[in-house]
Amino acid sequence: MVRELPDEVLVYDLDRHKVHCLNRTAALIWRQCDGRTTVAELARLLEKELGGRVDEAVVWVALESLGRAHLLRDRVRPPAGVA
Repeated sequence: MVRELPDEVLVYDLDRHKVHCLNRTAALIWRQCDGRTTVAELARLLEKELGGRVDEAVVWVALESLGRAHLLRDRVRPPAGVA
């Protein structure tokens, strides 16, 4: 279950009975996680939406966090050397 609020998105995990509050950046990334969109494409999307440069490391941090919260089908790990 998803509820859109002005500055965040609330996601209720029905399986684990947990609520997750996603900030704008995490919500933008989460909405685009389709298994086909690359990290570089996600970074460009964020740049367009947020109006500034976004490093791919920001996307990786968000993806790791979303994975730990079980909000992605599969957990992802950044390649070696990406902080």
